[in-house]
Amino acid sequence: MATADIVRIFMYNKEIKIKVMSVIDTWNKDQFLQVMSDAHKYAYGFRPNGVNYSEWTIEELKTEFIELNKIAQDNDEWEATHHDNF
Repeated sequence: MATADIVRIFMYNKEIKIKVMSVIDTWNKDQFLQVMSDAHKYAYGFRPNGVNYSEWTIEELKTEFIELNKIAQDNDEWEATHHDNF
């Protein structure tokens, strides 16, 4: 499974998040670096500027990845409940 697919699955399929967590627990730093920009864009709507993820530890990357995906999920849920207001 490609790392970009993991990002999408992590964000949009609550039933298999546990499986995804077990997958990202096996990621090395390069794998995290491949998806961090996408995860940031999903969360905030733009790519990170001035964030040098390559200087971060694997644990910091994992924590940030999870947080970004929580933000993206919260945004999706808010949009779903407020869809009629747009």
